[in-house]
Amino acid sequence: MADPEQCRRLIETLRDHGYGVAIDDFGVGQSSLTYLQKLPISTLKIDQGFVKTLSTDPKNQTIVRSVLQLATSLGLEIVAEGVEDKQSLALRREWGCT
Repeated sequence: MADPEQCRRLIETLRDHGYGVAIDDFGVGQSSLTYLQKLPISTLKIDQGFVKTLSTDPKNQTIVRSVLQLATSLGLEIVAEGVEDKQSLALRREWGCT
């Protein structure tokens, strides 16, 4: 991401050839809301650090639900990493995570 414009052009080229591009581990490290705005991505992968404790942590529930709403509004496919129990799976499905 040292050159965001070059990255955007590369992703557009990949998309034009039928490939989809995901932002992995969204919500931690180098991921940024700016990427949602500027890059032609197709999928958002929510970091497992938020999903792992989904069934027991109300703050993470709020964060994941908000990210899901944002990604859905942008027409993105959504992947939640680290679903490890039935309650987290049920919440994820209830909120529309693909």
